Amino acid sequence: MRKCRLLVTVWLMMLFSLSAQAMALKSWDGEDTSLQQQVGNGKWAVVIFWRHDCEFCKREVPGLSAFHDRNKDAQAEVIGVSIDGYGNKALAEGFVAENKPTFPSLIGEIQTVARSFQQLTEEGLRGTPTYMLFNPQGQLVAIQPGLLDPAAIEAFIAQRS
Repeated sequence: MRKCRLLVTVWLMMLFSLSAQAMALKSWDGEDTSLQQQVGNGKWAVVIFWRHDCEFCKREVPGLSAFHDRNKDAQAEVIGVSIDGYGNKALAEGFVAENKPTFPSLIGEIQTVARSFQQLTEEGLRGTPTYMLFNPQGQLVAIQPGLLDPAAIEAFIAQRS
């Protein structure tokens, strides 16, 4: 019985691990990638989930771009994830053309992103913008739905570095 429980525990851990890595995304060129391939590269990663028609997301771009530009060569970077889906790539490209973020963005299908978000955080994706913060080792350390001041991100990172 104990061996069975251990096997179930290992299986669940493997399932969670695989699911967490399965946030399938695409580059603007249509290349397959995942969120886990983007984080854990020795820098803090601030991931913002956005949508082309999100007015709050538009407001966040200037501050996030400034944060990214100040930190991208040293300790932190911003990665955008459009949840518009690759079929609506033109809408996401319009957001980028209009708002000119200096940080890179990827595209995800809302169903895949929401399911992976739930598995990673044990919470539902509430909307956009939503943030995830990964430490330099790629471990999720914070989530924040709604607006987020880049100064708060910098303070959080400074306390943990």
